[in-house]
Amino acid sequence: MIIDSAKYSCAAGHEINEDACLCLPEQGIFVVADGLGGHSEGERASTAAVDYFERSCHGGYTSEEITRLLEEANIEVLNKGDGGKTTVAAAFTEDAKFIYANVGDSRVYYFRGGKLIAMTKDHSVCQASVDMGMLRPEDIRGSEDRSRLLKVLGSEKVLNIKKRYQPIEIQSGDAFLVCSDGFWEYVYETEMEMDLLKSESAEKWLKYMLKRHLLRAENKGDNYTAICGIIYLEEQDKVKEPAVSERKRLKPQKLQKKSLLLPIVIAAVVIAAVAGVLFWLDNRKSHGGHDEPDAGSPHLEGTYSSPLPGSSDNSPTSEPSDENAADGSSDNSPTSEPSDENAADGPSDNSPTSEPSDENAADGSSDNSPTSEPSDENAADGPSDNSPTSEPSDENAADGPSETN
Repeated sequence: MIIDSAKYSCAAGHEINEDACLCLPEQGIFVVADGLGGHSEGERASTAAVDYFERSCHGGYTSEEITRLLEEANIEVLNKGDGGKTTVAAAFTEDAKFIYANVGDSRVYYFRGGKLIAMTKDHSVCQASVDMGMLRPEDIRGSEDRSRLLKVLGSEKVLNIKKRYQPIEIQSGDAFLVCSDGFWEYVYETEMEMDLLKSESAEKWLKYMLKRHLLRAENKGDNYTAICGIIYLEEQDKVKEPAVSERKRLKPQKLQKKSLLLPIVIAAVVIAAVAGVLFWLDNRKSHGGHDEPDAGSPHLEGTYSSPLPGSSDNSPTSEPSDENAADGSSDNSPTSEPSDENAADGPSDNSPTSEPSDENAADGSSDNSPTSEPSDENAADGPSDNSPTSEPSDENAADGPSETN
């Protein structure tokens, strides 16, 4: 197993750097301690904690062993810290496993594939508020109670650590970050992920994050310390750079999907257009063009009256005027209704629904009208020919024979 690591610690806006760190990639030991007190006591407390881990860590890391190490580090700070207190965050690698723990608000982050998959919880008032649902995790950085801690090394003889983290099975290319609160306060978790994805080494990753920290804090805040590491199970895995190469492989695939989408859309539009044209041509052919109507259609464009009396022009929709219609005929009009007056001299030919007027109908005959009914009076001189359903009038029907075809 190979661990590519980098570390950085700075006093920032303070005269004394109360942070201390231990980075031993060959032994798989990474520790960050943040001294409290604002004076030299904090510096001595953090140094005492880091020295203890360097002397006492010899492998065999389990959850129980980590708890024992933290309890003993607490006693070491009580004895050698001159009254100072300190937080601590520790991470260990052994047998392809990542084991981690913390006390206070120093943190351990673990990343896989460029994404954060695990991190420690602070022993603080803010974290307790988050656990109770009174505060969102992203609001911890801006909270007034952010510096109020519930557990630190050197405060009590027994830490009574209840929170234990399960070891993580390491995959080649996994990364971790161990840092004090002065660091993560100004670098957000999403930015840690982005900087890791574009980094080819732990040193590059750390430099990207330090640049963000400098822009926000302007080197005026609290002491800050960070240790970065990228883990490779085999030597050849380091050349592959999993997090970076995986992202580079994703880009061409996305571009390929986008490039295939445009031809598919264009082809669909062309097919739809061709289908529309073929449908229009087929529809035009089946109807014989626009000049001839469908057979049996009752509607013809344009209506007019015959200029000659008694003429029939096969106009199914023509309607003669009600007055002075004696000389104008309504021919082949299923819906035509002749006027009631002066209809004696104007025959209605081939009109199935025409009804002659009741008066003065003696001299006008209705031919080929299957549903025509002659008037009851003066029907003696007007025969009704070829009318299968015609009924003669009751009076004066002797001289007017009715023929049925």
